[in-house]
Amino acid sequence: MNRITNGQQTGATPYIPRRKPLASTIGVFGVGHHSYWPQFDGLLDEMKRKLALFLNKVRTHGGQVIDFGIVDDARSAYALRSQLQAASLDLIFCDMLTYATSPVIWMSPSSWWHCSP
Repeated sequence: MNRITNGQQTGATPYIPRRKPLASTIGVFGVGHHSYWPQFDGLLDEMKRKLALFLNKVRTHGGQVIDFGIVDDARSAYALRSQLQAASLDLIFCDMLTYATSPVIWMSPSSWWHCSP
């Protein structure tokens, strides 16, 4: 087994350091149900705080993290779709903050995400 100690690799396989660290672009958005916001005082603010905590956890792992906010109805979900496509993301996290209706949960990557070979 090879080990790296003080930047030097021991063992039979030579260690070649990267010239540039690997980087990724990560998109994060939360999903909620818009009709809950007026029903429960302070709920939207609490969900924004919860999403911020999740964003901070993702940021600790490096890469560029893009916050797309909270999607809570079909119109905002449809608008988010084009934003995600334009961002050229390597990874997407969807944080289910509350119950959401099916038009908001449109995440079917095969139907809209086009990957180049």
